[in-house]
Amino acid sequence: MRLFYSTDPNLLTDRCLGELNSYTKEDQMRRAFLIVPESMKADLERRYLEKYNHAGLMMAEVLSFSRLAHRLFSEAGGLAVRRISQAGKALLIQKILQSGSKQSAKEEYDAVSPLDDEGAYESAPANMPNAHSSETDKPQAGEDELKPVAFRRFSRFVGRPGFAAELVNVMGDFSRYGISPMDLRDASVTAPTAITKDKLFDFSLLWEQYREALTAHELFDPDHDLDRLISLLDNALAEPRLSFLKDTAVWVLGFGETRAFTTQELSVLKLLNQHCDSITVTCSLDYLEDNAADQTKNAGAPSVSPIASDPVYSHGLDTARQIIKISAGNLTVEQLEAEEKQASITTVYAANSREELRYVCGKIREILSGQKLRRRDIGIALADPDTYYDLLTATAKNYGLPVFIDRRTSLTQSSFFRYIDALLEYLLEKPDFNTIMLYLRSGFDLLPRRTIDDFENLCLAKGLISPYDISRFDAKQQAAEGKISNKEYSLWQQVREVLSPLDDLGKSIRRKRRSSKKLDLLFTWTQSEHGPFFALTERISRLRENQETEAALILADSWNLWLKLWDEAQILMKSLLLSQADFTRLLRASLAGFSHSSIPVGIDSIRVGNLRQMSVYPVKVLFIVGTKLDNFPPRSSEEGYLRDSERYWLEEHSQKKFPNRRHDLPPAREWQVQKLLESPGEHLFISTPSLNRDEASQVQKQLEDAQAAADKKNEAGLAEGKKRTETIVLSSPFAPSAAWYGKKTAEMQLNLALSDPVAKYNLELDWLIWLEALLMSDRTMEVGLRPGYQPEKLAVPAVQVRQLVLPRNYMSVSQLQKYNNCPYNYFASYLLRLHERETWEPSAREQGSTLHAMMELSLSELIARLQTAAGDEQKMAVTADWQRSLSKEKIEAVFEAALANEGLNHFDFHETRGQMKQRIVRYAATSLLLTGEQVRRDKLFPHEVEWRFPQPGQDNFALQADDWQVALRGTIDRIDTGEDGFALIDYKRGSKKVSYADIVTGTNLQLPLYLKVYRHLYPEAVPRGFGYFTFKDQRSDNRKG
Repeated sequence: MRLFYSTDPNLLTDRCLGELNSYTKEDQMRRAFLIVPESMKADLERRYLEKYNHAGLMMAEVLSFSRLAHRLFSEAGGLAVRRISQAGKALLIQKILQSGSKQSAKEEYDAVSPLDDEGAYESAPANMPNAHSSETDKPQAGEDELKPVAFRRFSRFVGRPGFAAELVNVMGDFSRYGISPMDLRDASVTAPTAITKDKLFDFSLLWEQYREALTAHELFDPDHDLDRLISLLDNALAEPRLSFLKDTAVWVLGFGETRAFTTQELSVLKLLNQHCDSITVTCSLDYLEDNAADQTKNAGAPSVSPIASDPVYSHGLDTARQIIKISAGNLTVEQLEAEEKQASITTVYAANSREELRYVCGKIREILSGQKLRRRDIGIALADPDTYYDLLTATAKNYGLPVFIDRRTSLTQSSFFRYIDALLEYLLEKPDFNTIMLYLRSGFDLLPRRTIDDFENLCLAKGLISPYDISRFDAKQQAAEGKISNKEYSLWQQVREVLSPLDDLGKSIRRKRRSSKKLDLLFTWTQSEHGPFFALTERISRLRENQETEAALILADSWNLWLKLWDEAQILMKSLLLSQADFTRLLRASLAGFSHSSIPVGIDSIRVGNLRQMSVYPVKVLFIVGTKLDNFPPRSSEEGYLRDSERYWLEEHSQKKFPNRRHDLPPAREWQVQKLLESPGEHLFISTPSLNRDEASQVQKQLEDAQAAADKKNEAGLAEGKKRTETIVLSSPFAPSAAWYGKKTAEMQLNLALSDPVAKYNLELDWLIWLEALLMSDRTMEVGLRPGYQPEKLAVPAVQVRQLVLPRNYMSVSQLQKYNNCPYNYFASYLLRLHERETWEPSAREQGSTLHAMMELSLSELIARLQTAAGDEQKMAVTADWQRSLSKEKIEAVFEAALANEGLNHFDFHETRGQMKQRIVRYAATSLLLTGEQVRRDKLFPHEVEWRFPQPGQDNFALQADDWQVALRGTIDRIDTGEDGFALIDYKRGSKKVSYADIVTGTNLQLPLYLKVYRHLYPEAVPRGFGYFTFKDQRSDNRKG
């Protein structure tokens, strides 16, 4: 076994590819494997083909670890298994979670004793398992059933989008690092916090259930392929079809840079070292440890420097330690000395991301036209990929530059899966306005955009928001009565023709309980004349005609993955009985697992990638784009569901290596930044989308400061009379720059410049001559190169300005800024007051007012009954009788009266009746029953509700400061009295509690002032306490001390 290390990744790559070429060239029948990370495979294959002799190419293979497993399975057997996809894993995990959440809900429900009061009514929780329907598709006993498990934490996140896909990633780490369910269970027992205990316990249950489910369905997880490969290599001597390994050389490249080997990968390498002719491993490292060098066998190993290794190379050092450990002293180590590169550096400040990318694309055109470089010698590293991907694609197209963006795209936002998501939402229940519009705008409907806009305006104008509003709207009758025009009636009919088949599908699919039948209905719809298939194929063809190859591939991949999901779902969901809500959650969880990897469509293209990808890609000119103070160097990302502290605890307890973001990411990102600065051979550009230097990245400012210091001290900071670090500020929107190397941009900018009263006199003559030749235009024209393309002018009539603006005595600075940015936006927003039409939804304040009113009405009745009682015993009997009278029908009647008293008549529509009403009634019922119990326990009976002060004709309490005096006013929600005192109660909808510290320090004035006001009027009354009554089944007060 050999270990090569260097600080230059490209030097290691060239060494390995050169040895690989020599090895296969000497004997074309000898096999060789080059094992690399999956992301490097295509680039290294191309690099090998371009640079080296092709002889023996068929015997040399560039593989990732997973592809190596596939390759050896193809020789010795093991390919004939059904492998589950990422989406299928998300689907299966979501299925287990839903089963576990229902079990948890059942246990919680069974543990709660229902109230025995005659008027109390009980209802099962919404997530309780429903009884089987009377359909004939009921499963047989034991068919497709999961063993019930009760999760402690996972159950509450079952409906969260992407949660199952997130768990898939964590469980993938368990597979790669050999974490077993028993490791998780043991770690949960002694975990330091309750949350960590619950999480690890839930993961152990989920891990067990997942493995059992895979076995039951005869499926294999691709994350376990290396485990199967390890078993195969363990028995390689008994497998004659693997005898070729003894004459096979292996090179392992690209690891030890931003991470060390996983437990699976290291086990594979250890076995390959036993069976293969030779194995060579590389890692990115500057110095080898003394004790590590002592364990190598070769006497000619490089001398170890007394200087400690740079922390940037900590992953390389970890990798070296791993290799030394598995080599058992039989290791040859060689250091490859890296040459120092002296690339020119240019820092760029642009007004925004568009101007920044125009400069980058224009500069690339300038480089390609003036230097002997190919497009593939130029790379663009994106510090903010999500923001820049699409913008760069459009900008490069305008400049005629072929770019290949190396990215893995989540398909959840592809137009086809947006349609599927909107379709699932539509079928969930009767659709409301928002659901209908979501479906119509999903991209695969049969209606023109103008028709959809008109339909939206019609619904908003007529108040058609809830499902009840839409279902009872009779367009024909409305047209006959003249309430809508014939055009609007025709519009309504046109939309209903599209939605009616979908409504029929919704009725059919909601009636089915067996998930397989729901799947069949949904799949049949997608291929029917009403579904998206024909529109999708047309769109793919149109995208290909327009040379939008990547977009066409994403759509085609989306459809293919949908077909694959349907096949897997038929296996995984089989005879499972599901409500429509559970069915929707399952499919959405699986959709979150879909992704698409970019495929290079040309050899000579400008390579674009994120910082990690471009840090190892060999280029001569590199543009690092979109750098800011908060993203370059990259900041730490979110921890994920399994936190760093929990990962550390699991690693410590299990004594197994496990990835930890807090430990692993900082050196990996520092390594990326260093390699990005060192990788270009000729020129490095670092740009920021801001003219403010304070917002630029720390790296950019350090490079500029270093050059300034070198100039100040007159040190060696100049090369051939030019500064090694140049700074360009694109501050003037009209000043010619590299961005003008694109025809469309040059034409637009020059027109804007020549129409500006100042800028047109400042244009440099040589730029005008160059642009004339480029655009073949006549500069003698009065305005611009293309007179027909003059910028649009917006003029607000002076009369309107005088009427709307001049009467104002003041004006907002932010409004002036908005006018400066876009006069039309200012005119529309502030003068015409245009805004989106509002759709009403009950606010939290209105719901709280309704609850208050219901409590007031019900307790007023109790107060009236208590007037007839003489002593505490009679009052307790009256209270108990009042409690028993609180039937569901009575509380609903109180709800109706409360709405009338509060003037909330707009609550009276179908959705409120079905959802909000039940929630408010349930809160009120629980609160009233609890009030009765507390009254009987404390012998403090309601005496006043909504008691307002100041009281007319009374000596009310007032605040006084010197000669200034002010009376207080307010409302005390409830006053309870008894033989030995009184208590003041304030209603709160939330979890507010009495804080003694706030009362002592004076930060809580409300309750003490209530007490002061009441005692001032009734000094003989003895206070027993004050507190909050929260609508969460309990009251926080201070009666117990």
